[in-house]
Amino acid sequence: MGVGVSSDDDGPIDKALSNASAQAIAVVDRVVLASKPVDPGTVAPGQAGAPLLQLVATNTYSVPKQLTGLTITNSGTGAGTQAEKDGELMALALRQDQDGDGVLDPTDPTLATALFINDRATFGGFSWSLPAGKSGTLFVTGDVSLGASADGDVLAASLQSAADAVFADPTSLSASFPIGPGSAWRVNGMIAAEIENRGAPPQTLAPSAGPAPALDVVVHRDGYRPDTLTSLRVVNLGTATAADLAELRLFEDGGDGQFGGDDVDLGALVPNGGGWDSSPLATPLDAGGARLFVAVTAAASPTDSATVRLGVPLGGLVVRSSNDGPIDLIVPNPDALLLSNRALQATLAVTPSALTVGQSVTVRMTVRDLSGEAIDGVSPSPLTISGAAGLTLSSGPTPASATLPVSGQQVFTWTYQATGTGSSRFSGSVSGVGASSGTTQTSLPATSGELQVFDAAAPLAWSASTSMPLSVNRGQTDVAPLVLTFGDGTSATDVRVIGLRLRVESSAGAGIVPAQLFSRMTVKVGAVTHVDRTSLETGGSDVDLTLATPILVPHGGSATAAVTFDVDSATIVPNFRLVVPDSTYLAGQDATTGAPVVLRLRGQGYPVRTSLARVVARATELDVIALATGAVKAAQGQTDVLFETLRLTNPGVSGVTSDVRVASFTVTLRDSLDRVLARPSSVIQRLQVWSGPQLLADRPVTASEDSLVDLTLSPLLAVPVNSPLDVRVTADLAGAAALGAWRLALADSSRFDARDPNSGDRVSVVYGAPVVRGDSVTVEVPADSVIVRGASEMPPAVGVGARGVIALQAVLRHPGAPRTATVRLDSLVVRCVDESRNPVAPGPTIERLHVRWNGVEVASLGDPPATGNTMALGLPALTIVPGERDTLTLALDFEAAAPTGTFELILSASGLIATDADTRRPVAAAPDTGFEFPILSGLTRIAAPARTLIAGLIDRMPPALAADGNEVVAGEITLTNDAMPGSGNVAVDHLALRGADAAHAPLPVGAAGGAVRLYRLGALWGEAALQPSDTLAVVSGAPLDLAPQTPVTLELRFVPRAGRPGLRLGFDAADVGVIQPTNPLLAIAVLAPSGASYPLWTEYGSFTAASFEKSYANFPNPFAAGREPTRFAYWLPSAGLVTLRIWTARGERVLTLLDGVSRAPGLHQDDAWDGRNGHGEVVANGVYVAEIEVRLDGGESRRLLRKVAVVR
Repeated sequence: MGVGVSSDDDGPIDKALSNASAQAIAVVDRVVLASKPVDPGTVAPGQAGAPLLQLVATNTYSVPKQLTGLTITNSGTGAGTQAEKDGELMALALRQDQDGDGVLDPTDPTLATALFINDRATFGGFSWSLPAGKSGTLFVTGDVSLGASADGDVLAASLQSAADAVFADPTSLSASFPIGPGSAWRVNGMIAAEIENRGAPPQTLAPSAGPAPALDVVVHRDGYRPDTLTSLRVVNLGTATAADLAELRLFEDGGDGQFGGDDVDLGALVPNGGGWDSSPLATPLDAGGARLFVAVTAAASPTDSATVRLGVPLGGLVVRSSNDGPIDLIVPNPDALLLSNRALQATLAVTPSALTVGQSVTVRMTVRDLSGEAIDGVSPSPLTISGAAGLTLSSGPTPASATLPVSGQQVFTWTYQATGTGSSRFSGSVSGVGASSGTTQTSLPATSGELQVFDAAAPLAWSASTSMPLSVNRGQTDVAPLVLTFGDGTSATDVRVIGLRLRVESSAGAGIVPAQLFSRMTVKVGAVTHVDRTSLETGGSDVDLTLATPILVPHGGSATAAVTFDVDSATIVPNFRLVVPDSTYLAGQDATTGAPVVLRLRGQGYPVRTSLARVVARATELDVIALATGAVKAAQGQTDVLFETLRLTNPGVSGVTSDVRVASFTVTLRDSLDRVLARPSSVIQRLQVWSGPQLLADRPVTASEDSLVDLTLSPLLAVPVNSPLDVRVTADLAGAAALGAWRLALADSSRFDARDPNSGDRVSVVYGAPVVRGDSVTVEVPADSVIVRGASEMPPAVGVGARGVIALQAVLRHPGAPRTATVRLDSLVVRCVDESRNPVAPGPTIERLHVRWNGVEVASLGDPPATGNTMALGLPALTIVPGERDTLTLALDFEAAAPTGTFELILSASGLIATDADTRRPVAAAPDTGFEFPILSGLTRIAAPARTLIAGLIDRMPPALAADGNEVVAGEITLTNDAMPGSGNVAVDHLALRGADAAHAPLPVGAAGGAVRLYRLGALWGEAALQPSDTLAVVSGAPLDLAPQTPVTLELRFVPRAGRPGLRLGFDAADVGVIQPTNPLLAIAVLAPSGASYPLWTEYGSFTAASFEKSYANFPNPFAAGREPTRFAYWLPSAGLVTLRIWTARGERVLTLLDGVSRAPGLHQDDAWDGRNGHGEVVANGVYVAEIEVRLDGGESRRLLRKVAVVR
């Protein structure tokens, strides 16, 4: 009785009623993976356990899920290569949040270790269980390399795709990839630990003794980056003052590894504010660093028993990269030098400086006599031992005593047995009696360097983390199946791992010959490769990886190494694994004694095996891209709308690689901001998948769907190798589909189920883009108008052949609201008129019309019509988006033979042909507020171009030249634009001047001139400084804009240079630097003035000796009196009064040119005689005498006579 009514006619009474269809409640099962940000900061080189990534996984399945593999990507940034950036992190650890507090702490266990190789690190060999309905946290941490991390680099890691997380069984993974980087740690160095402190040994210094090393350090480069040391500062941590030291001097090791010998002297250090500073340095810091010694020399009277213990203070090392340091701690020399004024000097040394319990150490005391007399009975005191090491005297001193001659030396020796661990130093003194004076002499107590005693090396703990993939490809490289961690922090001594062997075996346990499977095998620690073998064993099944460079495991520390291999491309081995059968497959030695050390496996038992890997020629990946099909505009309720076309490609070897079978994939619907739509049913009501004509999937999209829509294919889609298949996804739009732009996109690649059909293994799905999405499908309202505002841009005048002349601009604005259709500008029509608005045919005037859209050329019209007055041009679908403004620019190229006259462009509203981009219906062009159509370019006048430039030369070269450093005016260069007024201008930006000798033979202009200068209106326009070998003097200046018929004159000056008898200057047409038009038909010719021809030259100027007697001359001689002058040249060594008279051959005075006229020192050649006498009459032909008298300022007088010939 499901229905009760007031009449008691309840029912039904015969049978129950049920709905015709069932409604399922779906719960989507998946593992959701996300990253929790880690606060960024700085890390120091050598810092361990820096958190790189914190992953939070939530399991919505009803059963536990096991994560068995994780691959992370190096997301760090820096200037290095990928290998160098990978080497900045020595070891990576995957750690589980054991207590579930979401905080990384020391109790959180390590699940696996790995190293970055080719920017990827794979953790394997673990199983992390994620309970049903629960969340868990994983941490990825990294150990920063001490020597390979560069200052300022960023260390980070991320998870790039779902394929990087491997579960024990098929698992849907939901995440927003890439995940991370979770933190960005910036490397901040240099720290004290990066500065290698070799330690200068202790010794005793007498007055004025030295130089003796007091600091021995190796300064390394900035991680992987070369650097340069620019300065060094040291301080004294001992008791000696600057007055106790005569000098501190810096040396760089020349390569022999010890102080002295081949060392490079870098100069003395200067006392400064309690320390000593070097002079500026330029010491390269390359891969090996620079080993530096600071040596001291004692003062002549140092304070007795003062000590010198040098150290590098904070910031004491300054480098070019600004990675200065140390930034944390001072770097002190371990031992001190002792300054002593005593007659006996003693120094203690121990050999070796490190040993193990049970070994012997030798102590040597070196004694010197500085007393000036022999010393008898010299004997050492008993040695005292300070420190924790157990040491027992075995013998010594030997000898018990000795007699030292003047300036003599004696070595006393003790032997001790090490009985207990620790560090100790020896101290002792020596005494004796002067052989002559009878005075007892005693040295200051000397102290040795530190002696370290270790226990004999115990077995070294090691562990293995395996990450062998399930299958590998033939030819695959850099596979890292095994990560070995040596040391667990408990070792009491340094240990070297010197060898490793691996057994290669099949799934049946049978041995495999290594060379039949591998082409290469390496062992790496961070960026350092310790062994790299490419010639592997051709027999047996063991690979011998004896390390060319042993792996040093410091006491109390650890080292992580990765084994990598390359698979031979021709191998036929079907499967394999790597095995460490027992402890004999690893070899180590005590770094102190060289004794063998056993390596003890920790936390697991022998044999250590990787998982089995199959060697296949299988389908390795499926490449997925979305083909560009063009944006689609669609109406609400429209069916079969194409949303996405996917191209699936199975790359491989044709005929060898198998098909890929696609079972399903998942899509999301995204809006115009690429946001995933929570309810796709608000836009689409059905999805279908097609391959050609075959329907592969057809399913409704209901209101109960979340953002992920699964598309299960039936039948499965087979993708053959190297035969791409296209898959179309279509949709029916809902009747009330939301307006806007929508795109269908693939969910992450882990939800793309593609498998190898033989093994059933999933293949890697590689997307061609981070998000594979189709082109947009837009539902929108139609557009009805476009708003236009125009502006005139045409210049008032243009030259014939001008190019790229902007005529007008129009700003087009879409007035519609968002979600209105785009306006498309399809074509335009412009009219051409003259100043009277009469039609002008465009063809004879315009060579090409250019259309620019927002500054970019999108179309052009060449060869416009020769008739009519319009130019029509189709456009490449220029679009105007609602609310945006776009600029349309029209530019013109004028014909080289365009007729002169006036010209104007007109663009009317009807000339802008625009449509609705969806419906293709016309859209009206409406004027903007305050603007009226048409758009006018503005009237321009087309002017004839300038075609010639007249370049002439007026000679001003003096006949005599002196190389006294002063400028000489050589001529005037005239430049004239020969075009008619109103024509275009000509621009000149340089001139080249040539040199020639008296016979016009070419002469390097620099041989006789130090500089050539051009002046315009008295101001320097350009200058060329010359070398003696320069053949041309190219003088450049601001471009000279030469208007028609407006000459420009440049005064030519030069500075004479001795070296040749003389010089004339000139130029050719090609030497005139005309800025030519871009159109070669409009080239401007350079012509000589009427009656002249190129090259044009000045007269020849001869160099005159710098003496009064040798310089006295006249030019020309003979000369034509009354028609030309002759000029007198003379050189004065100092200022004076000059008198110059002309006499006949009979001694009759003709004329006094100069009468006691003051003249400055130097060469003079401006005094001229025109051939007339004192009455203004031209003299007769004949020989005349020119007398010159000079009274110099110093009182000296000189007189010279010269014959002057007159020929009329």
